[in-house]
Amino acid sequence: MNIRPEITYYERRPDGQVRRYLWHTLQQGQLPQHPWHQVHAIANYRGKAVLVELENGKINLPGGHVEAGETVAQALHREIAEETGGRVLFWEPIGYQVRIKQDGRIHYQLRVYAELADIKPHTIDYDNTITRTHTMLLGDMLQTWGWQNQISQRMVELVRQKFCGEA
Repeated sequence: MNIRPEITYYERRPDGQVRRYLWHTLQQGQLPQHPWHQVHAIANYRGKAVLVELENGKINLPGGHVEAGETVAQALHREIAEETGGRVLFWEPIGYQVRIKQDGRIHYQLRVYAELADIKPHTIDYDNTITRTHTMLLGDMLQTWGWQNQISQRMVELVRQKFCGEA
């Protein structure tokens, strides 16, 4: 099991807070026992990457919080249905990031590759925060997402061959 992070990334928030992210790549679908806070997918729908747009205009990977009593699989299926209107056909863990806030709080965020079916172009999830689903070539995802750093680049690198051989 990878104990040392592969990547360490620091992000300065608009409020001046600094967050530290530690990226760990998982090997062959292994899933460490952590108190998972979130699960998000680099999702593949018919060979295209899927992002969701929030009501505030921010673009993100589909996914969200793991509710009390839920497994990460249950949370992933629920979040994909809520945010994209779609279904998860297949998923596998690719890595996780540990988000460390300035006050020391730690959040474990699982990242997975998922193949989806039946997504909808416009969807509003249960708390009315998702307004639109976007599909695009994987190569265009980082620019559209707007979270361009070593961690997001590594995630795309890990799933690239799964997107119809896109180079």
